[in-house]
Amino acid sequence: MSLTENLVLKLKNLAKLIDKIMSKTAFDLMHVSGYGMPAGRNKFGYQNGGDRVSMAKGGWIQDATKSIKKRGTKGKCTPITKKGCTGRAKALAKTFKKMAKKRKG
Repeated sequence: MSLTENLVLKLKNLAKLIDKIMSKTAFDLMHVSGYGMPAGRNKFGYQNGGDRVSMAKGGWIQDATKSIKKRGTKGKCTPITKKGCTGRAKALAKTFKKMAKKRKG
């Protein structure tokens, strides 16, 4: 095998390796030593952040209760210690609980 043929073969192998690396997601690459998770990503490789309900938007309580009725999830967090009461549902339940406490005095 000549020097030129050897060089061409090595370049082809390098191109394959680059294609393989470029097709990886952030989640795949976080297991490679020396590679940290990119900024703006959580430990699973998904983007950080999410939809937040803004306090300035009026009528958010009515929207939340309408969604609860539509999905039939009323009582999902009663009591709040229930196994299925997690995440956003738990946060909403805590907010409603604080509001009821203020209302009752």
